[in-house]
This record gives sequence, C-alpha cells and structure tokens, in this order.
Amino acid sequence: MEKPYNKHNFHKNTFCIFKEVTFQAIENLKLSYKSKSGSSYYFTDKGVFRVSNHWGRAANCRWRLESISMSISKINNNVTLSLSKCNFNNQVECNSEPAKVLKINNSKERIGYANWTDFIPIMKMKSYFISK
Repeated sequence: MEKPYNKHNFHKNTFCIFKEVTFQAIENLKLSYKSKSGSSYYFTDKGVFRVSNHWGRAANCRWRLESISMSISKINNNVTLSLSKCNFNNQVECNSEPAKVLKINNSKERIGYANWTDFIPIMKMKSYFISK
C-alpha cells in the first residue's frame, strides 16, 4: 500500500487534479506556505488550497486545475476530458485514449483545492501526459 499524502510529501513527484474554488474558500484560513515561485498554500486536515498563476507542470509534479468555466463547458459539451474515464482509487485504470485537457490561462492567479487522497504518484500517470 502506498503511503498517504500530506503537507510534508504532496509536492514530491505527484499528479493531481485540483478543483477551482472562489476566494471565499480561503478568506478565513491562515497562509501555511509560500513557494519561491510565488504560489501560496493553505493546508487543512483533509487537503490543500493552492493559489497560483501557473498550473500544469509545477516543479517535479503535474498538477492540473479543473476550472469553474471548464465545468460549465463540460455541461455544454464544449470540452472533452478523458481523464474522467480514469479510476483513481488506489490504482489508476484508464482506457488507452490520451487525455485531452483544456489549457488553463496562466496570466492570473487561480485558487484550487485537492484532498490529500486526490494525489497519486506521478509514475502511475506517466504514459497519459500530453507533451507539446
């Protein structure tokens, strides 16, 4: 069994899909950590909030942001996310289709949230990354 992720190890070679949230989600939280690249982290018992203007590759991790607008687009069938065809419970089981992920505009800060259980070792997803 894999070791559980927490505030001490979530940033070590992981893949995760953060869900975009509004500022109200962190307004009463105390800043836990500020990275050299300017990202802010707010740790909770169940997960982490990340405020950043850069998503995708973050150091040795691959962190995606499922934006609020992307969720709306999915409802209108404007965006296809084959990542939703993956099962992330303990083992990653995906079909053979590569994932199509909408690129997030990195010009402004966005806030994402992920549970500690949402992080998986990056090696489990290596063959599913899109390279440009």
